[in-house]
Amino acid sequence: MQRVTTDKGLGYTEPGSPIASSFRDKGCTSATNSVRCLRRNRKLLRKYKLHQNRDDNSEITQPLLGMASTDIAKSHDGTTTTSNLDDESFNVDNAAARRVLRKIDLRVIPLLFITYNLNFMDKTILSSASVFGLSSDTGLKGQEYSWVSSIFYFGYFFWEYPTTFLIQRLRVGQYVGVNTVLWGVVVAVTAACTDYGGLLIVRFLLGVAEATTSPAFVFITSTWYTRSEIPFRTGIWFAGNSLGGVFSSFIAYGLGHVEHPLHPWQWMFIVLGVATFLWGVVLFFFLPNSIASASFLTPEERGIAQQRVHASGTGTEKHAFASAEAIEAILDPKTWFIFSMSLLTQIPNSGTQNFGNLVLKGFGFSSLDSTLVVLPASFISFASITGAGWLAGKYSNITTHLVCIVVIFPIVGSAIIYTGAGRGVKLFAYYLLSAGSTALPLLLSLVGSNLKGSTKKMTVTAILFLAYCAGNVIGPQLFKMDEAPHYNTAFEAIMICYALVVFLAMGLRFYLITVNKRRSKEEASIHGHEELAQDDATDSTAKGFRYRC
Repeated sequence: MQRVTTDKGLGYTEPGSPIASSFRDKGCTSATNSVRCLRRNRKLLRKYKLHQNRDDNSEITQPLLGMASTDIAKSHDGTTTTSNLDDESFNVDNAAARRVLRKIDLRVIPLLFITYNLNFMDKTILSSASVFGLSSDTGLKGQEYSWVSSIFYFGYFFWEYPTTFLIQRLRVGQYVGVNTVLWGVVVAVTAACTDYGGLLIVRFLLGVAEATTSPAFVFITSTWYTRSEIPFRTGIWFAGNSLGGVFSSFIAYGLGHVEHPLHPWQWMFIVLGVATFLWGVVLFFFLPNSIASASFLTPEERGIAQQRVHASGTGTEKHAFASAEAIEAILDPKTWFIFSMSLLTQIPNSGTQNFGNLVLKGFGFSSLDSTLVVLPASFISFASITGAGWLAGKYSNITTHLVCIVVIFPIVGSAIIYTGAGRGVKLFAYYLLSAGSTALPLLLSLVGSNLKGSTKKMTVTAILFLAYCAGNVIGPQLFKMDEAPHYNTAFEAIMICYALVVFLAMGLRFYLITVNKRRSKEEASIHGHEELAQDDATDSTAKGFRYRC
């Protein structure tokens, strides 16, 4: 068998066949020559039109939509692993694959989007509750409100790595559904809190319950989508955060007028808690556990869906925990670039989320008005997240540039607020801060697109969210109550953190480009050698794998 590269991916021909000879003459027998081949052989590709057809006996013995049989291996636990192919050469351009992609989008993405919407509302409704009597009714004083905000992330931190392990081992759809039901219960119970201690307990438990959502969604996205599709899909479900801010503002404004028999802040937690509980039941029954068990797809469509992600090089079914992959993840420089950027983006983000309404009150807005003037920030965040996700998916190597761009806006906004301008100018500057929330989904898309190996991917995801937790613990502590309403320390920190993110993003970009160049050189020098086994290949060992930056 001889390996050939086309615009559909990699395939195999019988040695000596006309196709094999044509491709060999044109330098198309290696993945390292694929770009040169495609540039010089458009007519050849059109002539032979290599398509998937398992039933024919033509010279192409394996479909190019999927992979060669030697590229699909069985791991020790019986799960299928993927080849090292990069979907730069894989295009979903036939009617069947496009139809399957649409069905996946219509089933999976709305479930993730709505869940993330509720995730954000349940987490940040505390900010609205703070201006509707929660602090006075529970007797909070000094920095106690800051600790009520931060304790959520101690629970998140506590459960983050155990849950990434369980995501690989359990039925992920039902596991997410159960966690969503539990977090809905915790949110509703918050309305019964009467003191500082009670708030600390329920917020810690809420962190535990919500810790599963983001890593599970990263896992689900990388399981169902190709590398080029991951950034935009990640941006869509993550944008649920932004619309969650819109809905929570309207809910807070409406319930802010209700005084009996409970206080407004109590109704906020009850309404959102019940809604989340009911949605968890929906997820339990409708969020698919895997492609192989997806009842909304026919057997043929499941086969196409699996082939799409296998050819991409990132799709995978669940694997047993591989300690070697976990160690590799810890030693990989990419991990610590991502860890650092996650930490530095979440220090500012958490503070402005939890203190947003208090900051706006400091600008001179009333409690009710503060729930409405924040709405443009949510729309800006939504547009920024979805727009950046679309660009990152369309142009494979601009993600780190996008990270730099989106954090420049909050740097400028923080500087304006820090200088003590007028109310209108400060409000405009506050809206600029909302673009910073785009950095995290871009980092998540880098993880989903650039890592192979289930254990390695989930380990890096866990490390990213450990940094996320640490940043969210630190952020609220920088908003010192004795500095209200200006919070100078906090806005100084925001400027510094985002400036460091710019340098780290450029450092990661330089590192990934360097590694890609080194791999191309090394693989060119061993052209013709046998392919490495793909059973347990990670991004560090898979031949032909190139990082997106």
